Amino acid sequence: YNVKNLATALKRNEMATVFFFSIPGPKMIWQFGELGYDLSINRCVDGQVRDCRLDRKPILWGYQNQSNRVSLSDVYAKMIDLKVNHDLWETEDFGLDVTGPLKTINLNSATQNAVAIGNFDVTSASTTVDFQHDGVWYDVFGSDSITVSNGSYTFNMEPGAYHLFLDDKSDVISSITSLEEIGISINVFPNPAIDVLNVSLSSDKGQELTIQIIDIQGRQIGEKRMVDMNKSEVKEVLDIVNLASGYYFLSVSTGVAAGTYPFFVE
Repeated sequence: YNVKNLATALKRNEMATVFFFSIPGPKMIWQFGELGYDLSINRCVDGQVRDCRLDRKPILWGYQNQSNRVSLSDVYAKMIDLKVNHDLWETEDFGLDVTGPLKTINLNSATQNAVAIGNFDVTSASTTVDFQHDGVWYDVFGSDSITVSNGSYTFNMEPGAYHLFLDDKSDVISSITSLEEIGISINVFPNPAIDVLNVSLSSDKGQELTIQIIDIQGRQIGEKRMVDMNKSEVKEVLDIVNLASGYYFLSVSTGVAAGTYPFFVE
């Protein structure tokens, strides 16, 4: 088990992401952190690593074609959805047990509770975790549920393994399913773009999609566009001639799934 192995490192980043977003408070991430950006913040334009923190960094679009990086991005999406849309993630009633390699976070509210568990060690380990109450708890990142009795549950965890349990199944996220999971594929081009942005969508069943452009500060740019996927392939052309040079995101969503696709305007 080598934490310097890329696949292992990205999987451990998933675990760290669950803990990062489960601790209440504002968050900031480094460029393409949700895809495991692995170039130093001090990288210079000549490729060397010196005191070049403010230099431009390369945009590694190929990350989005690597399944283990996309998996990390999906974890970010789920945790951000929870943090933005669910009151539990604004609670001031929480407990941290994070001093050892087996870490837990308990989030508490009057209507819902959560428990995050992760093995940050490089070997397997067993741990007994305290839960807020007995009963059935549902894993956000898996199809399994557990039944807690006597206030605790014992886990045998491989290195890098993690769980996030909620006690309310209705909030084990339907809104953050990826578009790919429901049979929708999207291609955004050219990238970088100048005057227009092409969006090619394909689906194996009819869907109504909402498309909008978001700037790096999270603000909606222009009007939302509704797309009726009444045929297997649809192409949309977005006019971006009035957009200033910089980074943007194309947000695509249905009632049950969403995806965000970064692009650059020259």
